[in-house]
Amino acid sequence: MIAVQFEVANQRYAIDVADIVEVVPVVELRPVPGAAAGVVGILRYHGTFVPVLDLSQLLAETPAPRLLSTRLMILRVTRSG
Repeated sequence: MIAVQFEVANQRYAIDVADIVEVVPVVELRPVPGAAAGVVGILRYHGTFVPVLDLSQLLAETPAPRLLSTRLMILRVTRSG
């Protein structure tokens, strides 16, 4: 398995590259009124609206800083069951 490794609140995590569709720079997101904590907005990706989650907010309760190097991972999600 090849994975992309990243860090949130000094903890390392990895995502299998087979689940990553694309890595894109941070863009302007549409807000989602009343969304759960960690949902920072939606992104229009090739004609489809995709929810954007802030893992730092979800895992460490601190929003991720917006840096020039910050990227969004578009992930392939499958439903089980």
